[in-house]
Parts: sequence; structure tokens; C-alpha cells
Amino acid sequence: MKFNLLKALLLTASFFAFCLSLDGQPLPVPATSTAEQLFQEALSAKKDGNIDNAITLYENAVKSSSTVLAKDDDGLVQAARESREKQFNLSPENSEAFDNLDFVYRVCLGDQRGMFPFLKKAYAATEDAQRKTDYKARIDQIELEMAEEAAWKERAEQAAAEREAAAEKAAAAKKAALTDKSASDSPIRDFSDGSAKTQNVISEEDAEAAAEKAAAIAAAKKEAAEEAAEEAKNEKLNEELALNTGKMRRLDVRLKDLAELIELKENNLSMVVGDLENAQQEFSMNASAANRKEVEAIKLRLKKAKKDLETQKQSFKELQELRSAYHARKIRAKRGLGIISDED
Repeated sequence: MKFNLLKALLLTASFFAFCLSLDGQPLPVPATSTAEQLFQEALSAKKDGNIDNAITLYENAVKSSSTVLAKDDDGLVQAARESREKQFNLSPENSEAFDNLDFVYRVCLGDQRGMFPFLKKAYAATEDAQRKTDYKARIDQIELEMAEEAAWKERAEQAAAEREAAAEKAAAAKKAALTDKSASDSPIRDFSDGSAKTQNVISEEDAEAAAEKAAAIAAAKKEAAEEAAEEAKNEKLNEELALNTGKMRRLDVRLKDLAELIELKENNLSMVVGDLENAQQEFSMNASAANRKEVEAIKLRLKKAKKDLETQKQSFKELQELRSAYHARKIRAKRGLGIISDED
């Protein structure tokens, strides 16, 4: 019965909103449209030389929708990074300066590790106990990830060195085989008559063949260079794709754990609310000092429970924003690799 009533109310509200739109009242603008507008305004402001305004507009665009991270920002991210770093270094104890810089690194750049030196600096400068705890937790997490990635990199480099050595050995063997074949196939020319002129004369056919060979070698080198550049580009894109995929997977685990923790804290909050109602009822029947003290103690518990819940919800929101940023970078890498088209 409750479900049917709720469904009916939602349908009624949707119909009412639709009717308003027909009467000339605009429907809410989608976040992606707002983000795109802010993004274009940021680019225009940068073009006009108003960098500070461009940075603010760009950050607001990203906050509105992280989809703009998949676009060419024309250097706005780097400009934001430099500006926010300068502001933070002037006052590392300032929480707003830290949060602004943290947003650029975590969301715009997708580089939590880049915040490592600034986290350590903020940790040393802040006097806020809660922030100090949060900074320390992030510092420890980054140090753990750095140690894990260093071990992985060492294993990868060792495997790459082994592959390179094997490839060099195979190339040397092939070259030796070709040299032996070339020596056995070369005709022996007899210049025993002592004619030096005959030895130095090169026919037009030989000269043309040599020129063609040189051109072929140059073309092959150019093609090899282009292939190497394309391979390096694809390797970088593949690394970015793998890196952001890994980050998303780790975040998914953290988001799941955090969602369970939030549910637990919500249940705890409900229990505290129930305890407070019972204590207030008891106090209304017997306004003793003990009952008053009990009510005040539960109120403090309720305040703490609410604060803990809000903190966890804020963390959950920030992690979701970070996941969206990583996803946008995955899309950009896939486009670069041709896995998906620009229209997707």
C-alpha cells in the first residue's frame, strides 16, 4: 500500500513538472550542459588572458560534471595546478588552500600521489586534530601504494630486460646468417691485369641501384621511426588505461566498504535517536538530576554520531567524484587508442 502511494505521488510530481514545462517554465538544465557551458567560458577567458577567472570557471565545470576531463583543456589544468600550489605554499595551514589544491590534483589531474609532498607539509602545519588524522591516513596509504608499485615496476623491468636480451640474441643470429649467405653468393671478380681504372668504374645501373637502395634504407628508417613513435604513444595510452582501470578497481573496493560503514553508522544513529527519545520520556516523568544527565549524555552521543555519519558521507562523495575522473581518463585513453570513436 505504501509503495503504491509513493509511486502515485512520484507520477503526480513528474506530471506536474511536465505541465510546468509546457507553460513556459524551463526544466532543470542537465549537469553536463552546465559543465560544457562553463568549460567553453573557461577557454574563452583563458584566450582573453583572464587566467584566474578561467581557472575558477574550469574548476566549476569539473565540479558540475567530470565528463569535461575527457576534453582538451588547453593548459587550464596546469595553470590551475601552478596557481593552487602557489596559494597553498603561502599558507600550508590554511584548510581552504589545501582543499583547492587537493581538488586539482585528485580530480582534475587524477594524481593523488602528486599531493604527497603537500600532504606532508599540511600535516606538519595544521593544528586541526581531525585534519591531522586525515592527512596521516592518506600519507600512509600513498606510501603503501608506492611500495607496491615499486615492487611491480622492478618485476616488469626485469621481464622487459629478459625480452630485450632475447630479441638482441635473435637479431644477431639472423644478421650472422645473412652475412654468411651474402659472402657465399658474392661473385669473385678477377682484376689480375692490374687495371685500377677497371676497379673504380661504376656503371650507371650500379649507381642507380645504389641510389634506390639508399632511398629504400632512408624510407625504412623513417617508417621505423614513425612506428616507434606510434608505439610509444600507444604504450603510454595503454599505461594510462591500465593505471586508471586499476585505480577504479581499488576505489570500487573502498566505496563498497564505505557504503557498508555508512549503513552501519546510520543504524547506530537510529539507535541513539531511540535512546534519546526513551531518556526524554523518562525525564518528563521524573525530572531527576540523574535523568537530566542521561539526556545530556545521549545528546552528545547523537551529535557525535551525526558528525561521524556526515564525515563518511562526504568521503563517499569525494571518492565517487574521483572515480568519475578516472573513468573520464579511461575514455580519453580509449579514444586515443581507437578503441572507441570520438562520438562515443
